[in-house]
Amino acid sequence: MTVCPLNGNCVYNHRINTGADCCGRSACAYPDLQRQQLAGAIAELLAVPLRTPAQEEKLERYRRYFRELNHRGGDP
Repeated sequence: MTVCPLNGNCVYNHRINTGADCCGRSACAYPDLQRQQLAGAIAELLAVPLRTPAQEEKLERYRRYFRELNHRGGDP
């Protein structure tokens, strides 16, 4: 079992059984959740027709981080 990077806020957390925040899956769901949330944030920014410079910068930062996550396979 691995230590939970979500501080126990995961449906696969086995704190009740083990007394520590441990993942009950063989592969952690955190990287998938992280990619899913980032994709949602990117989609929200892309839906804005006239983005401010700050929003453009945020969009580029999110896209860069999303590419990094996909390249290294997640961030647990």
